[in-house]
Amino acid sequence: HLFYADMKGYQSEFVNEKTGKVWIQGDLHIENFGTYKDSKGHIVYDVNDYDECYLAPFVWDVWRAAVSIILIVRQQQLKDISEKDFVIEYSGAFYEKIMQFAEDKSERDFRIELEYSQGEVKRTLEKAQAATRRNFLDQLTELYRGIRRFKVNEMQMPHSSELRNHIVSIFYEQYIPSIPLSKRHTPDYYAIEDIEMIEVKGAGIGSAGQRMFSFLIRGESDSPDDDIIIATKIARPSVVMPYVKPNPFPNGYVKNHAMRCVIGQLAMQVNADPFLGYYEYENNHFYACELSPYEKSINLKEISSPKEFLSVLPQMGQATAKIHAISDRDADASLIPYSADREIADVLAGKEERFLSEVCNFAIAYADIVESDY
Repeated sequence: HLFYADMKGYQSEFVNEKTGKVWIQGDLHIENFGTYKDSKGHIVYDVNDYDECYLAPFVWDVWRAAVSIILIVRQQQLKDISEKDFVIEYSGAFYEKIMQFAEDKSERDFRIELEYSQGEVKRTLEKAQAATRRNFLDQLTELYRGIRRFKVNEMQMPHSSELRNHIVSIFYEQYIPSIPLSKRHTPDYYAIEDIEMIEVKGAGIGSAGQRMFSFLIRGESDSPDDDIIIATKIARPSVVMPYVKPNPFPNGYVKNHAMRCVIGQLAMQVNADPFLGYYEYENNHFYACELSPYEKSINLKEISSPKEFLSVLPQMGQATAKIHAISDRDADASLIPYSADREIADVLAGKEERFLSEVCNFAIAYADIVESDY
């Protein structure tokens, strides 16, 4: 909230009525980029974590990511290259990619895969490629008479058969229907093999004291190595929401914040997680997704030189451009009836140096504020 509250004092020359209404990730920093396996089986490096997604000015994502870049540069003491050069690697790649997307409309085919990656991104993708579902499941579950069950852990809560039956009915009556028909499997795919209920603990956590559930389901076969874990999370109002007036969504378009998270992620990922959905329990709205073996993030501790970090930044910039470019009329023309990449390209055309300068100046100034606050 602090970032967006502070943002009220900053204006961008590149925001107008249309470029100010684009799907943004909302909390874009380097640790919210990572790998996953998409619904077509590609393991890709992309933006992730859509809890805070919202319709807002595209520059807010770029600015926030740029601030995180400066903070990493300072934290890792990458002093051989000026701070601006790091930001330019990121924002310059964003500029070039959004201009390309506006010209050739290739955004829906764009993916950062192993063969097209470099540096730390390539190494992270290699780790994701080497992961196996069986090893992942063995860490979180155990076999009992040939059927997997969640391992006992200190956060689990016992639950009665009555509560279990209630949660099962919510799973089938609310969650499954919330999955888009184009991504939905046959009913036997979702056969529940185990349910884990936990109570979130810890001071200062928004979900503290709330019950949350994970579901272990059958998957594509009876083999225990094909089981899939569906994780759920309470959806809260986006931190962006109070700072976007008026409400950018048509009346009734978004019925709850879990639905917003799902709609936003589906809009910003071409082949999104086929298990994205939502349900209501105890007056809270939960959104659900697969807990995947192929989710990996760059280990910032392994970045020890400017060259290593510089190799990451163009790929971050390209991924940022992609999420903005695909989430327009291609995703839902009733919400965004124009080409976001075309509109962004039009305001940026011929102004690359001014755009890069604006991003650099904001990132350095706000990183100073963050350090002072800290």
